[in-house]
Amino acid sequence: ALFLVGIAFSYLVGSLHFWLAVFFALLLIFYSGFLGRFKFLGNYVIAFSVAFTIIYGGLLGASICLPVILAISAFLANLGREVTKDLEDLKGDKGLKTSLGSFFSLRSLAFFVLLLYFLAVVIGFYPFVTGVFSNFYYFFLMVVSLLLFVWAFKLLLEKEFRHSQLYSKLGML
Repeated sequence: ALFLVGIAFSYLVGSLHFWLAVFFALLLIFYSGFLGRFKFLGNYVIAFSVAFTIIYGGLLGASICLPVILAISAFLANLGREVTKDLEDLKGDKGLKTSLGSFFSLRSLAFFVLLLYFLAVVIGFYPFVTGVFSNFYYFFLMVVSLLLFVWAFKLLLEKEFRHSQLYSKLGML
């Protein structure tokens, strides 16, 4: 029902936004119905869907460059959190769902997550470095994000998956 309401409202924004809303509603329904067993694919669907909300809003503006940069950063951070969530669910998913934790060790996945967080922060700093966001507060928030992601990585190595996710969400915020 909420998909239908969202799609109806997107029609009021414009035809491009309408078709994007239809696409993402179908993608998420397909994910729930068919990709749920393959969590490693679902990680990308969820991260892409979350990141695209930034582009979706940015399509209303004059330039799409900044929203795309921020969406890439959001995609990477959210993908890292999704992998962490899969590690938390690994025991319960055994035999039912396939995640990256089925193929790789905790240590290798933790460093993959760290790489995703690092790239998210580096890309997130890009608007500051180029002067698009020259505000000190933005710089401060990016440093705080970096520290929260490092802490999330530490907790991930300690198998504190739930807390690691919490800190990664705070870093994304």
